[in-house]
Amino acid sequence: MVVAASLPPRIAAAVENQQRESERLIGRAQLITVGTFGTLYTVSPKTFQADVTFAPVPWVLGAYFAFTILNGCG
Repeated sequence: MVVAASLPPRIAAAVENQQRESERLIGRAQLITVGTFGTLYTVSPKTFQADVTFAPVPWVLGAYFAFTILNGCG
């Protein structure tokens, strides 16, 4: 993010550092969320019939996991 040029360098650096730390925290929370939902999906009984060829939940969880990783969590 761009910090206003009128701020003193020490303050601008502190703001940028805080923003980086906030993004890391959000990324970790997203990883925990997708891990929790993935675990719950894996251990829960399935309500669809065995002959179903496409289950969207694993694809959505995988896409969300990839999105989280690509956005630079941790």
